[in-house]
Amino acid sequence: MYYRLIILCSLLSFSTLLFAAQDSDLYELNINGQNYELELNKPLTLGKSGQVQLVLSKKFASEYLEYVDNLPEACKNLFMLAGKNPKDTMAIFGKPSSIDEKVVANQYDSKVNDKLISLNYGLNVVSFYYATQGDNYLLSYVIFNRSQFTKNMRRTFPDNEDALIKKYGIPPEKTPYEYRYYCSDEGSYLAFTFNDKKALQKVEFIGYF
Repeated sequence: MYYRLIILCSLLSFSTLLFAAQDSDLYELNINGQNYELELNKPLTLGKSGQVQLVLSKKFASEYLEYVDNLPEACKNLFMLAGKNPKDTMAIFGKPSSIDEKVVANQYDSKVNDKLISLNYGLNVVSFYYATQGDNYLLSYVIFNRSQFTKNMRRTFPDNEDALIKKYGIPPEKTPYEYRYYCSDEGSYLAFTFNDKKALQKVEFIGYF
């Protein structure tokens, strides 16, 4: 049995529908026809009508705007393959050969320490910026080398220049050996590097904070 719940969001300019399974704290959030998972710390308490009002937190709103809305298809694919946090990444790729963790000062408040966490898988690397105050992870750097592509990567990313253009369109910036698609207005980008035979060699994401 599913309950229909209305979420009224004060931070975004649209209302959304949330469908929740009874006796579960994992919810499916539908925004503009796309489904996302939302996990709450405590189960929702429903009134007789089965309708409640929620307000999305600033944390969720900022993550939604940066990582979901209006992203180029290439960036969406990369985020899906890399995972949304270190735990998610390890669930996808398994245990890394090593994990590097570095404490860094928050750029807006030097008294707050954040972290850079890098999961190393041979030539492949997935790194996250952990914001202490928001208690959230932001993808900061990814490199996938073609020689170590998983089956899922090979299915997702075209293996040559012509196929890449057909799938993702002409990039806003390109050189003879690199195509660059921007993932945010702040400068985060996804780069595809080719060899002299126009075969894909690596996929690299550079985040910006």
